[in-house]
Amino acid sequence: VVWRNLKILIPFGEEEYYSKLLNHYYVMKTAQPIDVHNYSLTATDEDIKNGIVDEFGVVYSKDGLRLLRGKNIIQYRIQDGVKAICDEAFTGCESLKSVKLPKSVSHIGNGAFRGCKSLYSIDLSYVKYIGQIAFEDTSLNKIFFPVSPEHIGDYAFSNCKKLWYVFCFPNSNQQGIGIFNNCDNLTT
Repeated sequence: VVWRNLKILIPFGEEEYYSKLLNHYYVMKTAQPIDVHNYSLTATDEDIKNGIVDEFGVVYSKDGLRLLRGKNIIQYRIQDGVKAICDEAFTGCESLKSVKLPKSVSHIGNGAFRGCKSLYSIDLSYVKYIGQIAFEDTSLNKIFFPVSPEHIGDYAFSNCKKLWYVFCFPNSNQQGIGIFNNCDNLTT
């Protein structure tokens, strides 16, 4: 496929999916940078106590900018306007299969989805920061970064045994060690 004068190899039958993501890449690449990491990715007991609980039991910060704690549900759509998913927010939610992130989410904390063994689908197109072991031991099978995150933490996608495809423009400033450690099916 030729896209904006670039030749790009896209898996057969995935043209529509990748076309949308490449267009996201163009929008992100031409957008003005915004600093959103001026708050903590750590959810304290006080934060959770004072947080806002939605109808699914998911806890958000009072200002609505951070998702503090998730619940073990099958699928979930994160509220618009959220900027960050805090450390260990969904850790161990083994029933969680799919998460929809709004474009506003730019930061995913350490271990945010660690051990979500059923998680196979999440769109990381607008995420700039991925913490350590954020997706360790999940069932993600493909990852597409139309714009490389500014930071990918150590072992962020380790032990993702079903992960077979990753597409990423090589311009991450800070990449951790062992990002794809023990991802035995990874070919790209």
